[in-house]
Amino acid sequence: MQRLKGGLLIALLYNVNALAAPPINVWLRCANGIHATIKDDVLTAEGVMALPFEHTENETNQQITLVFADAHTEAKIQIRYSGPAFYLRDTDGSWAPCIATKIP
Repeated sequence: MQRLKGGLLIALLYNVNALAAPPINVWLRCANGIHATIKDDVLTAEGVMALPFEHTENETNQQITLVFADAHTEAKIQIRYSGPAFYLRDTDGSWAPCIATKIP
C-alpha cells in the first residue's frame, strides 16, 4: 500500500499524460531562504547537494512526507493536500512553507 501511495504521489509530479510525459520540474522557494529543485526524483538544494528520493513517511489523507537522502544528509519535503502546499523540514525541526513553481 505504501508503494502505491508513493507511486501516486510521484504521478502528481507528472502532467495529465503521466506515463507518456517527462516529469515536471518543481522549484521550491522556502520561507527559511532555501531554494530547491525536485527533478527526476532528485532534490537539489541551492545547486550544491543532490539527494535522491529514498522513501515516504507520515502518509495520511491530509499529507505525505518525501524523504531525500544520501549517506550523510537527509532532507524532508512535506506536501499537504489541502493546498496543495509544500514545506521543507528546517534544522530546528520546524516546517518552513515553500512556494512551488513548475519550471521547464
